[in-house]
Amino acid sequence: RPSGPVKSPSMTRPRGVGTVRPVPVVDALLHRWRRLPPLVADAALAIVVAAVTVISLVVDDANDPERHMTWWGWALQTVQFVAIVWRRRAPVVVALVVCAAAFANGAANLPDPAILFAVALAVYSVGAYEPRRVSPIFAVVLTVGGVVPFVVDRQTDAADVAVNYL
Repeated sequence: RPSGPVKSPSMTRPRGVGTVRPVPVVDALLHRWRRLPPLVADAALAIVVAAVTVISLVVDDANDPERHMTWWGWALQTVQFVAIVWRRRAPVVVALVVCAAAFANGAANLPDPAILFAVALAVYSVGAYEPRRVSPIFAVVLTVGGVVPFVVDRQTDAADVAVNYL
């Protein structure tokens, strides 16, 4: 009788724990995507973010009798989408522009997108493309800036600010 634990056949063979089997179609698509010039890839990403956000806003606008998109709301959204194109060249500037437009949208009586993909992408870009010392400073600025909608507009509720913090 063995004194230690009994090993099953699956425990004796080395397995790729935590690995994912390649999906040829996805791998080919990602390979082509990575070969695009950064500005082209970011423009394509901005178009995808815009499409998803616009669909979300149109649905919300149709379902909310109290809040409707205005030209001002569409302008704020457009600023966010256009800024995303330059997210790798000037991450902090892009993040500040995108967050300011999102905060203005949150402070106004406008429908909020279901998820602020532009804000998430802009904030991610600061962490990904700026030196490490910049990210904590930016996080403090973003946190303090999140209080502004409460101060500026008394109709702003926790949902508006939560959306801005994603």
